[in-house]
Amino acid sequence: MGVSLYWNDPAQTAICLSLVGGWTWEEFDNTITNLYVTLRQLSYPVHILVDLRYTAPQTRGPAWKSLSRALRMLPDNAGLVILCGSGYFTTAFFIQLAGMFPKVSGRLKQVTAIGDAYPLIDAWAAAHAQPPIDAEVSSTHH
Repeated sequence: MGVSLYWNDPAQTAICLSLVGGWTWEEFDNTITNLYVTLRQLSYPVHILVDLRYTAPQTRGPAWKSLSRALRMLPDNAGLVILCGSGYFTTAFFIQLAGMFPKVSGRLKQVTAIGDAYPLIDAWAAAHAQPPIDAEVSSTHH
């Protein structure tokens, strides 16, 4: 339970930020820092899947500070940021937040299942001359 990271495909072009059960904004911030350190060491685009399907309702905390920092500090090589399983309110909030940060505008997407992210990634890859993700292997993670 909590916040974790794992590669979602063998080519390491998609990484999943998984939020399961209860977690704190401090855990979120620390994981985002580790994620961005990892991404900045790579010379190719990496898509970020944010899996919210199994998260518990959050307690009070610095949500605005943490989320705006995460979007403001997004590495240049981040591809799409895809929210998986979020409800309408969460999606609307993230889209409004993303609109405040031009670097993220248009890259934030929402799907209900991890498998629904791969067509979005493949379309992005085709538009940016990147090889498609191996969704058949990736879909076995969750």
